[in-house]
Amino acid sequence: MVMTGISLTGIVKRTWSFLAVMTIMFSIGMASPAAASLPENNASGEQEQQEAEGTPRVQQSPLAIHNRALMYYRGDGVQTSHEKALAYYRQAAEQGHAASMIMTGFMLENGQGTERNYTAAMEWYRRAADMGFASAQLAIGDLYRFGRGVSRDDAEAVSWYERAAAQRLPEALCRLGYMTVRGRGVTRDLKKAAALLEDGANQNNACSQHYLAFMHMNGLVGMLPNTKRALELDWQAAGGGNAEAQFNMGKAHEIGWVELATELDALNWYMLSAANGYPLAMERLVTVFERGQLKQDISAEKARMWRERASTAWKNWPEPRPGAIEKIRFMPQK
Repeated sequence: MVMTGISLTGIVKRTWSFLAVMTIMFSIGMASPAAASLPENNASGEQEQQEAEGTPRVQQSPLAIHNRALMYYRGDGVQTSHEKALAYYRQAAEQGHAASMIMTGFMLENGQGTERNYTAAMEWYRRAADMGFASAQLAIGDLYRFGRGVSRDDAEAVSWYERAAAQRLPEALCRLGYMTVRGRGVTRDLKKAAALLEDGANQNNACSQHYLAFMHMNGLVGMLPNTKRALELDWQAAGGGNAEAQFNMGKAHEIGWVELATELDALNWYMLSAANGYPLAMERLVTVFERGQLKQDISAEKARMWRERASTAWKNWPEPRPGAIEKIRFMPQK
């Protein structure tokens, strides 16, 4: 399978990622002890008994406590326990460990190991943000952008994205670029948006690659649309796990923008996008199985399953549902 005018050499293969967690882990790794190797377990018998009872150890440095939290969060050598992970993260955070502050906020925001609590999450994010940590600044921007625990405020979100983007955090560059393209919370400036997204894309950030592809596809960079460049970027973004880009690759294969593409290729991209939570891909699969398209048999059961999943996914999607799917041309949604 060859994409028109595009060499596949060096294209990134799809990798599993938990974007929010990885943004936190890697963005703080260079500026904090979060990326340090895990210490050996030299717990005393009393400490081991405390762990068995679910009580965090306290006779350790914040870094050691943070690393133990990470073990429980990822299930590295122990049974995964978000409750224990949160307890350890919180303990290290209370001792001033910034990476633990951010992870405590993240788990509170997402209801991991506890009930969801946006207000408490914001408090921990602010403590780390005040210390200059870009990933915490990014997280605060998201809370304002989506109105989670606070009133929705695009301008305030942009102000926090700008702080994180000033440190060249790739996800912040993408968020700020997106807001600048749309003119949300900031004056619309296509040249500035393209520069932000180029910076993120050059760091192999799938989000930035996807929105830069959107700009090229719609003639927002230069004088005319650049389909070749748009496909290159969205292909890379799809390989990096971006669900919207994967949906776009399904469309590109289906309508013949990729040489030697098959209907099965298109189906596989739609399936991958849907598996990563994109509602439009799920809705496309509803039609596929209702009408027997892309060489699939008609299946009322599969169509019903994807319709139910799409309905649930839209409730959790951060942006309003766009117009009819036939009118969407590589349109980013978040």
